Amino acid sequence: MSFTRVVFLGLTLLFVTAAATRVPASDVVLTMPFENESGKAEYNWIGESFAITLANLLDAPGMTAISPDERNLAYERLGLRSSDLLTRAAMIRIAEAAQANLAVIGTYDIGGDTKRTTIAIKARLIETREGRLVANKVFNLSGVLGKLQEMQGQLSWSILYERNPLLTYSKDQLVRRATSTPARAYESFVKGVQTPNPKLSENFLKRAIEDYATGGGAGNFADGIFQLGLLYYNQKNHAAAAKEFSRLTATDPHYLESLFFGGVSLAQTNDFRGALASFEKLLKPLPMLEVWNNAGSVMVALGNQDEALRLLRQAVANSPYDQTYRFNYGYALWRYGKFD
Repeated sequence: MSFTRVVFLGLTLLFVTAAATRVPASDVVLTMPFENESGKAEYNWIGESFAITLANLLDAPGMTAISPDERNLAYERLGLRSSDLLTRAAMIRIAEAAQANLAVIGTYDIGGDTKRTTIAIKARLIETREGRLVANKVFNLSGVLGKLQEMQGQLSWSILYERNPLLTYSKDQLVRRATSTPARAYESFVKGVQTPNPKLSENFLKRAIEDYATGGGAGNFADGIFQLGLLYYNQKNHAAAAKEFSRLTATDPHYLESLFFGGVSLAQTNDFRGALASFEKLLKPLPMLEVWNNAGSVMVALGNQDEALRLLRQAVANSPYDQTYRFNYGYALWRYGKFD
């Protein structure tokens, strides 16, 4: 068995930036997909859009927001599917499984006609431990569907203000963040993230990136580019994945994640120098076991013996029973003749 085939056992570990970089906060909140009460299936995509947008907007000082990916792990732990219709009690159980003390649940109704489609939103903030409504409040918003992102920004600000009236930013500032993605790009992005069909997902995400550029979006559409790269990564199309991840810059969201997944993809295409350049950028800002393991593994491939052994030794020392770390460290020792 060749070295490059062996070492990649250590280059496929999952990486979640949120879990690695999260700082303690007084509140941890999970937003569940909102329920479509209109019966119009073409608007089902809106339900997940609340979970996606509020996860970004509610992640603020004093509050940590659980991402949809982390929420899906809670579904798995409870033996539930994301397509299941859930009771309020089940939603609270999911929030508890995700270690959230708050859950945002809600409904929306679509009205009007094709010329002027409207949406009416009802949202509730729930204390998961007591299962009670926070401050006995229901947040109601309504307007034309084209203002969906604006209303999601307003809802996010209301929730943050409810928990901390001394916010250092205004509602208008949060709404501007919520509406920074052009509406057409936003819709395509949400559909691309939630569709289970890989080809449809790819088409939606590519359209979202194009619509972001033509619609006047500022800079990169980092969310769209990252999700497209992740789609290729999960399909093991590593050349395409590496290309997408390389488009993100240090000022973009998901930059650290893109370095990690991009490094794995580059290694899978035998571009070890490119992979090492990615992992080395992570060693200081994100000193995780996965980073040490992967950087050390690539260094072995490049013949950087001392530093490779140091990093792999660190990974094993901090997680002595992890089979992947022990295997890669043992293989590196064997490769360098340290048989004892």
